[in-house]
Amino acid sequence: MKSVINFWKKKKLWLTFLIVFSLTNTIITLLFPYILKDIIDGIRANFAGRDLIKYVLILGILGIFRALFNTLLPLCRGRTNELFLIKERTDIFSKILKKGHSFTNSFPAGDVLQRLDHDLRELSWFSCSGVFRPIEGIIILLITLFFLIKINLWLTIVAVIP
Repeated sequence: MKSVINFWKKKKLWLTFLIVFSLTNTIITLLFPYILKDIIDGIRANFAGRDLIKYVLILGILGIFRALFNTLLPLCRGRTNELFLIKERTDIFSKILKKGHSFTNSFPAGDVLQRLDHDLRELSWFSCSGVFRPIEGIIILLITLFFLIKINLWLTIVAVIP
């Protein structure tokens, strides 16, 4: 855990970027059905054709951004996972090499390699993707509550209480 915290202390700007990117991605994802609701309500209320086309174009542009962001966000997180993995492997291999061959000979060869491959891969996934999943979940809940309250406060209270 200490290495994950140290990793993020060195990459504060990237951490901020990922949080803002996650927030933006969530807003775009949750704005899509909200605007679709406005389009459907507009069709029912006999919107002017020009307004309807404007909302449909906005929905199309949001769809493009949604697809782009839903592709780039996992790419950024995956790249961060790999950067952490490379850093940790380099650090651990340099420490093992300093200990000499007597250290590695005291363990079966497969055990050392298994730890360096399998366990570090899981730790690297946790370093970014595992940390950001709960953050993204909290962001989704807060923005969803915002949109629900904006639609109908009492219905939101009834939906959230149980």
